[in-house]
Amino acid sequence: SLKHTVYYDYLKTTLGQGIGKMENALDLAYYSKMCSIGANEPSLRELAKIEIDIKNIVNLIRLKRLEVSGVEDFLISGGNLGITTLKGMYMMGAYEIIENLTGNKIVRHTPTGTKDIEKIEAGLRKYRMLLGIKFLKSYHASVKVLLGYVVAKEREIANIRMIIQYKEIKNPEEAIRLKAKLYVK
Repeated sequence: SLKHTVYYDYLKTTLGQGIGKMENALDLAYYSKMCSIGANEPSLRELAKIEIDIKNIVNLIRLKRLEVSGVEDFLISGGNLGITTLKGMYMMGAYEIIENLTGNKIVRHTPTGTKDIEKIEAGLRKYRMLLGIKFLKSYHASVKVLLGYVVAKEREIANIRMIIQYKEIKNPEEAIRLKAKLYVK
């Protein structure tokens, strides 16, 4: 039973509202906890804010493609981009959202002028992964190095899962390579 977990209060409000609302409630619980833990650790706080921004940007683009109303229900506060800013961006075209963020470091590796959400997500993930690698290059033992290791491991696990899934459905290797977006220079 989830009754005695940190997730219960978040999930009980979404009963009967569909899997999307439940997933959003779980994300909210996760990021709220991450932000409260990171209050005294700048590296964790920085990583949490970037993860929230990435999640919000991807949600905005997906929701825009589906023409969903009530977008604020799917946004997570606590990132570098405020909820008011994000709601304003939702009024733009689905792919103008990335264009609007030009100059923001989070979209540094995200292609512009594309309608391929997977490429956009890959650019955002690449920024997060490169931040993790930057954390790993710290020369003293700290939380920062541990976070870098966690980010790298998460990406590795995601790639392994993807390869297994594609091998199960017998997709050609080229499809795996394209989906993995493993072009870190």
